[in-house]
Amino acid sequence: MTGTLGPGLHRDVPMDLYLDDSLTPQPALSASGIRTIIEATPLALAARNPRLWRELNLWPGEFRRRESKSTKMGTAIHSLLLGAGQTICVFRPEDFRTKSGKPGKNLGTEEAKGAIARAIADGLLPLSEAENVIAIAAAEQAERKILAHRIHGPAWERSESEVTLIWQRQTSFGPIWCRCRPDRLDIATGTAYDPKTTSKPINLPSLAGKFASEGTDYQAAWVIDGIENVFPALQGRARFVPIAIEIEPPYGTRPLRFPTSTLQLIGQQIDIACELFARCVYTGEWPDWPEPESGEEVLPEVTWREKAIIEALEAEA
Repeated sequence: MTGTLGPGLHRDVPMDLYLDDSLTPQPALSASGIRTIIEATPLALAARNPRLWRELNLWPGEFRRRESKSTKMGTAIHSLLLGAGQTICVFRPEDFRTKSGKPGKNLGTEEAKGAIARAIADGLLPLSEAENVIAIAAAEQAERKILAHRIHGPAWERSESEVTLIWQRQTSFGPIWCRCRPDRLDIATGTAYDPKTTSKPINLPSLAGKFASEGTDYQAAWVIDGIENVFPALQGRARFVPIAIEIEPPYGTRPLRFPTSTLQLIGQQIDIACELFARCVYTGEWPDWPEPESGEEVLPEVTWREKAIIEALEAEA
């Protein structure tokens, strides 16, 4: 399958091949790659892409994927809800022995810790019995609420989990390959669903901040671009719906959307990122931060910090 997939929707693509960026003839741009180019540099993208890491050979050693900040419980609920993703492996303390040979009372025994470490190395998601019960309850509650939704229920039921979309975009340097992998996609309506778990209240201001910090807005605009390129008949109708899910009772669930103005602004950023990515692919040069003529750059003002200092000085006066 490596390097052999053309534009279109592809099912049953192994996650490791997708993450390895090994599906297309040239490196393919993703939503996370766009965000890295915009917020950091093209060289930072190359350092975070296993294919480019190997091809450019700029750094010693093998590529190591950056640790995800997602919580274990969030990952478990996500996998159960999609019926895809990491396989959960449940551990019981009594299945492991203490140094004195007695059944364990918790998963802190050396035998249990060794088994959990091996499970993680094998790509499994280790949970205690209590954690598994909570994850199942949260996933079931979330799915029940989604299916009961008058608009999104039928679309969710029709949708497919973790399909891969591959397309090409034209740039001034030539075409570039692009990829995305919606959590669930309803092809009939062009709606992509993305469950987002959180331990915090799912009020709208809190969620807006969470999505901005995680780059979900980039993901939304990019997935919509992918849907509309792969399915031209859905042009102007594709949607990206993040679904906020509380990982603790009452397991609140809220389907959401981004303002059109936000998606338009992100779309402009995407156009810039695509041009930068194309230049790098076609020239073989992946620039780092530019060196300023003055020798150093001036940090922007941190207004809240300056205000605090001024207030402190005034208090001393």
